[in-house]
Parts: sequence; C-alpha cells; structure tokens
Amino acid sequence: MTSKTNEPPKKRFNKDYSFGWAYFKSIHVVFSIIFGQADLALLFAIITIALVGLSEYITNHIGTISGDMYLALMTKDHHKFWQTMWKAAYMYLAKCGTLGLITFASWLAYIQFRQNLVKALQNKYFAHLTYYKLNCIDSEGIDNPDQRITQDVEKVCNDFGIQILPYLFCGPFVVAYYTWDTWRTAGAGGVGMSYVFFLIGVFVNFFLMKPLAKWTARVEKQEGNFRYKHMSIRDNAESLALYRAEPFENTECHRIFNVLIRKQFGLTMWMLPTSFWQQYFDYFGGLMSYAIQFIPIIILGTYDNKSGPDLASIISKNAFVYIYLINSLTRYTDLAISVGQLAGVMQRLSDFIICADEAARRGLGEQNGAFEYDACSPDLSPSAIIQVKGEQADFYRFENVSYGVPNNPSRILVGNLNLTISNGTRLLVTGPSGCGKSSFIRVLSRIWNVNTGRATFGVDLEKVMIVPQRAYMPTGALTLRQQFTFPKHLEDDNDIGRDIIDNLIQRLDLESVVKQCNGLDTPVDFEWHERFTPGELQRISFGRVIIHQPELALLDEATNNVSESLEATMYKMLQDLKISYVSVGHRTTLLHYHDYSLRLDGRGGYEATEVASEKL
Repeated sequence: MTSKTNEPPKKRFNKDYSFGWAYFKSIHVVFSIIFGQADLALLFAIITIALVGLSEYITNHIGTISGDMYLALMTKDHHKFWQTMWKAAYMYLAKCGTLGLITFASWLAYIQFRQNLVKALQNKYFAHLTYYKLNCIDSEGIDNPDQRITQDVEKVCNDFGIQILPYLFCGPFVVAYYTWDTWRTAGAGGVGMSYVFFLIGVFVNFFLMKPLAKWTARVEKQEGNFRYKHMSIRDNAESLALYRAEPFENTECHRIFNVLIRKQFGLTMWMLPTSFWQQYFDYFGGLMSYAIQFIPIIILGTYDNKSGPDLASIISKNAFVYIYLINSLTRYTDLAISVGQLAGVMQRLSDFIICADEAARRGLGEQNGAFEYDACSPDLSPSAIIQVKGEQADFYRFENVSYGVPNNPSRILVGNLNLTISNGTRLLVTGPSGCGKSSFIRVLSRIWNVNTGRATFGVDLEKVMIVPQRAYMPTGALTLRQQFTFPKHLEDDNDIGRDIIDNLIQRLDLESVVKQCNGLDTPVDFEWHERFTPGELQRISFGRVIIHQPELALLDEATNNVSESLEATMYKMLQDLKISYVSVGHRTTLLHYHDYSLRLDGRGGYEATEVASEKL
C-alpha cells in the first residue's frame, strides 16, 4: 500500500471548476479589472444598456400593431389601416436602427473590455517575474498562462459584451413591466403560470450548468495543451528533423489530440440535454401564451361583451404581452446557458489574477528593493538574510550562503558559500554539469533566492546584463537594430550612434547577418532561431552588452558556439569598456580572460582561487 506522504502535493489551482459560489467570486475579481476605472468600458456598457432600453420601449409599441391591424381589417377601416401601416413602418425602421446600434455598441464594449483585461493581465504577468515563476519554477496549477491571456480573455469578453450584457441589466425592468401588464389582464393566475414555468426552467438549468462549467474548463485546458504541443514543434523543427522524430511526434500529437477529443465528447454529451431543454423551453413558451389567454377569455369571461373585431384585437395584443413576458423569462434561461459555459473560463482567469497578485504582495523579483521571500516559495528560511544596497564597491557579498532548486529546497546545490564580487572583478565559474553554475547566475540575477546565510546585493539590476546560454530573439517583425538594442525599445536608445553598431558588426563578424536581414532597419518576418546559427545568435546577444555597457555582465556559456579567436575578441571588447563580468564555461581558454575562479564540485562544495597562477 502506497503511503500518502509519497504522493505529490496537489497544485493549488489545479482543480475542476463548477457553477457555485466560487464562480461569483471570480466574476467580482475579473470585473474589478474590466471596470476598475471610469473609462470607455463603463461608457460603452451604459450606452449598450440604454440602447437596449430604447429597443424594448419600441418593441412595446410594435406589439400593439398586429391588434390594431386586425381591428382595421375586420372593420374595413381605411383610415385606421393606413395609419397603422405608417406607424408600423416607422416603428420597424426605428427598431432595426436601434438593433444595429446595440450590435455596434456591444462590439465596442467587447473591444474595450478585452483591452482593459488583456493589458492588466499582461502587466501582472510581466511584473515581479510572475511569467518566470509560472513557466519555469512552479505553476501552482496555472496551466497555459498564454491561453488564459489570449483565448480565455477573448471568450469572456465576447460572450459577456455581445451576448449577456445587452439583456442582463434591462431584463428585470422588462420582466417587471410585462408582469404588471399580464396581471392587469389575466390576473394572478396568468402571472403564476408564467413564473412557475420559469422556475421549472431555473431548477433544471441549475443542475445542467454545473457539469457544463466543469467540462468547458476541461476542454479549454486541453485546447491549450494541444496548441502548445504544435508550438513546440514549430520552435524545434530543425532539431526534430535531425532526430528524424516525425513518427514519435506524430504519435504524441495524436495522443494529446485524442485527450482533447474525449474532453470535447464529454462536453457534447452534456450539451445534448442542455440544448434540448433550451429549445423545448423556448418553443413551449409560445403554447403557454395561449394557456394564459384561457383565463380571461374562458374562465373569467372578461371580454364576453366585446364584438368580434374588438375581441380579435384584444387577443392579439394580450398574446404579445404574454408571449413577451414568457420570452423575457426564457431569455434568462438562455443566458444561464451562456453564463454556465463561462463559469470554468471565468474561474481560470480569476485564478491567474489571484496568483499574480499574491506574487506581487510577496515582492517577488523586486528589482531595486530587498525581496524578503523566496522567488518560488513563500516559506523562506528565517536564517536567510538578504540586503540590497545600491551603488556599493562590492557588487555581491555572500556569507555562509546556501542555494538550491526553488521548488525542492532540500536539494542544495552549493552550501556555505563565502564570496565577494567587487567592481572590476572578472570571475570564471566552472564545474561539472548540473553542479549549479547556471543556478549561480540566477542567484546573481535575483530570479532565484538563497536558502540560508547572508546575501548582500550592491549593484542595481538595471546596471547588470546577462547573456544566457540560449540567445533570446523576440519575435514580431523586428529589425536587426531592434534586436541589438533589446531589452530596450529603439525610441529609448536614440543616442546609440551608427558608428557603434557598425564597429560591433565588423568586430563580431556579423556582416552576413546584416545582409540576410536586408540591413539594420528592415523588419523581418522569419524566425531568428531558424535562419541563423547558434553562434550568430550568440554574437548578436553579446552585442547587446557592448551597446548598453552595463557595469556588470553575466555570461552563461556566452561563447561556447564561437571560435576561440572570436572569443578572445569578445572578451577584449569587454575589457576595453571596463565592464566587470562573471562567466560560466568549460573551455580552458577562458582562464586567460579572468582573474578569479569559482569551481563547484557538484556535491555542494566549492573552491575559490586566483587565476593568475593557472594562466598559461
């Protein structure tokens, strides 16, 4: 029997969603962002609701036209006939125009809702290293954050802005008016029949919406997994081709797609009774209007003294009132289906927002202030003391520091580290694979925290620049010049002269790259990782350091894809600019460009020495 202690802990946000109190709390979380300030979102929502109110007012007048037309035709009244015809023409024109404006305003509301929500979520995503935590450390069950920002937001804003908003807020007033009108002609019996019919629909929908919300969320999750699989194939197409991995990936794509299909089948099975009940409720509503007519005409005998033409007119007008009351009530049952389908998606967004806000409250990844909690776990050891003191002679000072894998605190990579990295230091970090070299760069970059000891940071992160192992080239039809100025935008770097970049291109042997990009300022539509070699991308990434000239450069195997002669040129450029640097690498030639060496043994130990005696 397996012990429960061996089971992996359940992710906080990895759960099935249903229609319940949590859904209404998620609505509050999401809507507080959409309507967080008095802007166009609120204005367009108010305009949409006002137009719906105007449309309902016009509809009320249109409802009397058929009765007036019956009376005019049965009494052969020419004047009343043409009067009714002109009234109908004007009313239908006004109704169509109003419906067009409602569609227009609701689409504007949808666009503004989406703009507010996407921008807010992206701000949260890129603040406090939240994107790094969710994608690289511990997602806490927040699967496919990209899908939540793009597809889930689109669905919520589209359904709410276009389908739900136009009738959600005006509906109660419409129901109240036609309830009163029904009471006036059919009494309590007519109103009671309508509401009993409605309550039966509410009761059935309540049980149908719970599984509908759950299965909708499951489908959305698998849609994201399937899309991500194909994104990974696109990003690694060359590696897959070299592996001849087509059969494997084809099988895996089919497997993931089959999971999606099974989830969609489950959703479809619940859509069947939901759709049946929705259609039955809509069609039976027309029959209910005749049942209500039975009360005043046959039971109460209210219109026994009316002539045939008058009775036909009254029946037509009352039929409109009863049908519209039932239609207004059934509209809410139809909206309930849409609301139920949104339950899972809305809670996915809410969980994303809650997770990002908690990261912000923990001070995750603060750039220029002491972050007092672990970058991945709120349970920072009380023996770890972190201080941030900008503009100090010592960039870093570690006293008995230990660090390890954030989501596995028991796995210590380096223990009891005592090390000072001062301004002007050239430190080389070496050791076997997996010993914690790149992790040390993460600690220096302050995206990982320390477990124990005292860590003092004396350099502003804005004056530190890293060249990672895998060069990152942002996409989006960018120019080569913009790739050089990354992570800043071109407009922020107008002071960079052409001579600096031209000299950089020449010394790093990047003329062929410039040619393939049709110059420095031509937007390109290809994938950089597919077009250029790892060495070329590494040189572009290194060029950013030369352009921005930070006080400290962190080089994580930044020259492992270039020749030794070009490596010498790159380090000479750093030395000429008096840029301090910490390098991670395996080449013995790197010793020539460093003053100190930190060798990690892979068992938590280390050895710090001067390099002067080791240089050839």
